[in-house]
Amino acid sequence: MKTKKLLIILLLISVACYTQNTEQRARQKIDQLNQLITNAKNKGIDVTKEKMSLRVADIFLEYAKWDQNHKGEVAADFRKAGRVVPNSAVQKTPEEYANLLPEYERQEVVLLLDEAISKLNKLIAGQEKRKPTLELDWESLDIDGFDIKQNGTPVFLLDWNFKPGSTMGFDTREFFGSLGGYYYSIQFLRENADGSIGINPGQEARLRNLKSGNFGAPFLGMRLVPDFIKKAYPDFTKGGSTFTGFDIDHPQARKLHKTLFEKYVPFFKGKNMSKLGYMLSNEPHWNTSGTWDVVEITAHTKSKFVDWLKRKHGTITEVNNLWSTSFSNFRQAANSFVTPVNKSLRGSPQYYDFMRFNQNRVTEWFTFLRDEIKKIDPDAKTHIKLIPGQWYDGSRDNGLDFEALTNLTEIIGHDAEMKHSTRWGKNNPWQEKYILEWRDLAISYDFFQSIKPNAINYNSEGHSLLGSSMDVFLRPSYARASQWISTIHGGDVTTNWAWLRNADGSLKSNFKLAASTTQQPRILNELHATMIDLNTYGKEISDLQHIKSPMRFFYSETSAINKPNHMTQLKELYEDFYFEGYRLGFATENIIKKQNAKNWEFIVVSNTEYATYNEFKTIQNYLDNGGTVLIDGISLRKNEYGKNRSARLTSGSGTLLNISNKNIKAQVLALLDQRGYKPAVKVMETNSVAGFKGVFPRSVRTKNGKNIISLVNVGKDKTKIELSLGTNTNVSITNMLTGTKLNNNFDMIPEQVLLLEVAKESGNSENNIIVNGFYNIQNIDTAQNMTASQSDNHNATMLNTSKSEDQVWEFIHLGNGIHKIKNINTERYLEVGGGRCANDANINTWTTANVDHHKWYITKIGENHYLRPLHCTDRAMDKSIGSNGNVKIWKYNKNNKNQKFKLVPVNASNTIIVNGTYTIESANTGQHVISPNWEDFNVRMYRKLSAKDQQWVFEHIGNRKHTIKNVKTGRYLESFARGCGRNTNLNSWPTLNGGNHQQWLITKIGDNHYLRPSHCEDFAMDKSRGIDGNVKLWNFNTDNNNQKFKLIPVSITRNFDESSAFSIYPNPTNGILYIDTLQKDYKVYSIVVYGVLGNIVKTIDKNLNENQSIDISDLNSGLYMIAIKSHLSSNNDQTTSVFKIFKE
Repeated sequence: MKTKKLLIILLLISVACYTQNTEQRARQKIDQLNQLITNAKNKGIDVTKEKMSLRVADIFLEYAKWDQNHKGEVAADFRKAGRVVPNSAVQKTPEEYANLLPEYERQEVVLLLDEAISKLNKLIAGQEKRKPTLELDWESLDIDGFDIKQNGTPVFLLDWNFKPGSTMGFDTREFFGSLGGYYYSIQFLRENADGSIGINPGQEARLRNLKSGNFGAPFLGMRLVPDFIKKAYPDFTKGGSTFTGFDIDHPQARKLHKTLFEKYVPFFKGKNMSKLGYMLSNEPHWNTSGTWDVVEITAHTKSKFVDWLKRKHGTITEVNNLWSTSFSNFRQAANSFVTPVNKSLRGSPQYYDFMRFNQNRVTEWFTFLRDEIKKIDPDAKTHIKLIPGQWYDGSRDNGLDFEALTNLTEIIGHDAEMKHSTRWGKNNPWQEKYILEWRDLAISYDFFQSIKPNAINYNSEGHSLLGSSMDVFLRPSYARASQWISTIHGGDVTTNWAWLRNADGSLKSNFKLAASTTQQPRILNELHATMIDLNTYGKEISDLQHIKSPMRFFYSETSAINKPNHMTQLKELYEDFYFEGYRLGFATENIIKKQNAKNWEFIVVSNTEYATYNEFKTIQNYLDNGGTVLIDGISLRKNEYGKNRSARLTSGSGTLLNISNKNIKAQVLALLDQRGYKPAVKVMETNSVAGFKGVFPRSVRTKNGKNIISLVNVGKDKTKIELSLGTNTNVSITNMLTGTKLNNNFDMIPEQVLLLEVAKESGNSENNIIVNGFYNIQNIDTAQNMTASQSDNHNATMLNTSKSEDQVWEFIHLGNGIHKIKNINTERYLEVGGGRCANDANINTWTTANVDHHKWYITKIGENHYLRPLHCTDRAMDKSIGSNGNVKIWKYNKNNKNQKFKLVPVNASNTIIVNGTYTIESANTGQHVISPNWEDFNVRMYRKLSAKDQQWVFEHIGNRKHTIKNVKTGRYLESFARGCGRNTNLNSWPTLNGGNHQQWLITKIGDNHYLRPSHCEDFAMDKSRGIDGNVKLWNFNTDNNNQKFKLIPVSITRNFDESSAFSIYPNPTNGILYIDTLQKDYKVYSIVVYGVLGNIVKTIDKNLNENQSIDISDLNSGLYMIAIKSHLSSNNDQTTSVFKIFKE
């Protein structure tokens, strides 16, 4: 009992100290960052980002205190939210999240401060550069064409729904958005004593004092209806939906809103707070089938339907012929529809008619709203917060004609989202290939921008962080990637969902705070750091947004209404072209009629069976006027009612090309190439899956001649990127956000974002070539080879040719035409001694190749090669006159025979010798090779840990063959049952039996290692696609990313109590703890794990040999005390060693 009480006291003290220590560390880092900010400002470095990070830190340290003191409320909120992590993660209890959250917030603050300190140190040291950013003045913003501008410069805006002006005593508007606006609704109307309609006194007073304010948008609410209206018109609320609480076809709906506008719009007119446009509705929908929020078809709506049918068809006989019905009048036909409409009717004439009517009546309603506002404010702009999912998911029963509504308003409005995970059930198909779901938002933006190419794009309720996907531990890289992609696709303003804390840090009532950004300091920091980057390069980003879209996919609402799978087919077609570097766009009947056909090169018509006469005729007119159309064999064959169309498109004065949907991509790309359309910067992507592309590129050549490219890796794996201007890969690449140079053929990890300037390599001859492989460097005059032997102090000299490896050099292309050149025998790199740049400077070899005088251009003129050092390109390698001379550099002269060399290919072995302890890390995913007992010792990949089962001892046994032993198990890597062939399993075996299947050749090419079994050299270790896969043998292929591994030397440092008989690591841990016995006389007989209150949560009774492990992965995150009970083998004296462990 005494031991238990002691443990409770120790643990409680540990919890308090741990919390105090984390906040103390954060405060110390705040002081450190403040000092660095002062130093940086003195050097003229822009520190907006770091000041923003300080604000985030200050706010969240206070939020953590609130959460620490209100765990009951936090737990209740998590309970209300339900699942707050992806389907692949373990959901904790609400109480566990409440206990974990405060310390998580503090730790995230420490991390973001560390990142800010590291970045600022690089800037101060000159390792990186930063362009000063634009400080937003929210009172000075204006819409100019398709840009929002401040003093003529395009800017991009981000704010938060419900964000208070300050929180915990800190201003939130300086760094986190400051849009203006005003909420108004018919709920504020009241009936005056004389029977007239007015607004309540509080609203009147507020309007009289309304200032111009900041750039913003008035918000028209429609959810709440005042009681006097309900009483006067009992049927007014029939036919309403979630955010439209009344029947839009009711005669009073227009009268009341006309009155509302007359009371409010005069006060909004001409003010900053209305410059972003009047929002006409919040997430409108009039669903007529399915189960979600289905509206009633009111008598007023049916009367409208009667009129619509009369205009459309003329007689009831025509309706009956089309519908295969026998109604006696239009009223009967209209009354035949009740909601929910049976979805089995989709594709029938009556379904088409009703859904088209539903769209038409909604468009008429919004036309009324817009027109009434513009009667009072002729310069007003308008927008609607549309739900894009009701377009791209394929349903057409919601009353929303997205093209008509986008055309109607002056600003593109919506609440689009990306997704970072799946909360419930199985993974979605996109997760097989991508790390985030990009397609739904991207295709929506491109559709909207095609309809309204010169309009602002306003996402007034962004749900990419918190929406259909939730993750309380969301990764910051996703925040950056998702915001960046949406901006490149045309996004100008986002008001995110949502800042769900009050000014005092408390939870906003009637909402679910769990897993929101106000619990995620690094997400908030990364998101607004991204906005700072976008605004720093506002002109370039705007240029990227608005490059020409040369090909257009034809979109028909007619086919979309009739076909349940129409949008699925369209999205698949869109995805096929997404990664090719072109801006994608759409053409519709109205777009073709109203926009200049010079805006695109041709139109692709695919899987669009249904089209009205006007749609068909519009495409034919486009052809007659010289347009180009690519069409498959099934499109445009039916009218809107499914009747076969006998007419076929003809080429007219244009070009009509028949295509096959099976190879549509190749045909379209070939035509683009033929017509001379190429991205400004060409991207070559090498991925682990042949033919797969996961990097979204967008490039532009700006008016001042710069080639700018944005790249975002949305794939699941790391990928390699090579850029070129035309066919020229000898380019200079500058990371615009860091001011640093990149070598071509660079890696991009998932969700990485790059903004690059690409230029022809300056000072680099057009005759420069790329060389990879093994060569003798042979002078054409003497036919001697260059060497740099240890016996000659590694100086470069010329000797008669031999098969010695001293004369073999490996050329390794680093990108941009730059090489390092390594001697095979000494494994040292060719350099100009001391970095000199002068005639007669010595050439020798060095152990590394990190600086410019270690790197070389290879210039080829005719059959001759000239080797020029990167730091000194006007000099070239030059041998001394005669034979057996030293090698120096001398003034570059292509006519000097002493500088002319041949590169003679050598069939040199890349097989190397390795000794020591290493982790075997996939160059593709960063995961490590293991062979665990829980997998029957089969070899597989696992996430990177500092664990012994991920460590392997390589021992060279002669003839470049190795044994590879696992440190933890002592078992040897082998090809199972001496198998040799594709998909042969790899495992580990407890002993060596002398077989070649347990002996391995290590081939190194560049920085990559390939492991091949000695008995089966044509095959190599190959990991399965993705992560956490098995490891097999597969045909040896140096281009296969699944066979590329890095051998990382193991160097473990462990902290432990010197007086203890044991050490325990890692700490914190994800679940596996390793226990090393430091004093061999001690033997463990029991391990007890205690919870925060001293309760025993786990007991392990076992005899542990030296260096064993225990598994606490089944325990929840938090602090624990672990008591290791042992005894001396000599006299059986017992002792207990106690450790504090944090389980992540």
